[in-house]
Amino acid sequence: MTQHIDWYPDTDWVFTPAQERSRNSLEKVLLTAKTLFLERGFEETTITEISKLSGVSVGSIYHRFADKQAILQTVLEGYRRTRYAQVLELVEPERWRERSLREVLEFHIEVIFSATARDAAIYRLIERQRMVSPRVNEQVAAWDHEICELLLGLYRTRACSLDASELTARVKLLHNLVRGAALWSNLGAGPRHHYLDVEDADHRARVTALALSYLELEP
Repeated sequence: MTQHIDWYPDTDWVFTPAQERSRNSLEKVLLTAKTLFLERGFEETTITEISKLSGVSVGSIYHRFADKQAILQTVLEGYRRTRYAQVLELVEPERWRERSLREVLEFHIEVIFSATARDAAIYRLIERQRMVSPRVNEQVAAWDHEICELLLGLYRTRACSLDASELTARVKLLHNLVRGAALWSNLGAGPRHHYLDVEDADHRARVTALALSYLELEP
């Protein structure tokens, strides 16, 4: 199993309406807002700044979005759809016909590690907003559930000593624990903590060994 996933570029995180004129304006607003949110922070960004840098009038922005929070929700949903679509493609059964349960687990860890490393800026935005926005917190929980369900499709079709309900519970707990450790690695200021470096092979090996043991597989 490869230890690298080529994620789609972040310019794909936008929705596009049918009419070209509307599509171009919406893309400008969302791409500008995304850039400002990631570089400056959500609270520090204003609708006026989004309007000025995108070249779309404030009135036109409010015609599409109720407020700045609605723009954020659209940016985050665009990110979710992009990443979900790619993971959905990566878990196609044909790709996994000869793969083992251990390889499924290694892929699961790679999805989490590579996404948090590749998309560190969007995760910083998400985690900050998750602390203050119940809506974003609900979004994150729903995203994790979606990804776990996709991966469980691979786990469930392979031999395992756990029954279906226990396997589901363990995979979801494992996902959240590994995700939390990956975020801890990438969201802190300065260099990564050497015990939680998602790009370090030794760290990956330790996480894999722990996960194998938890799923009652041989390391």
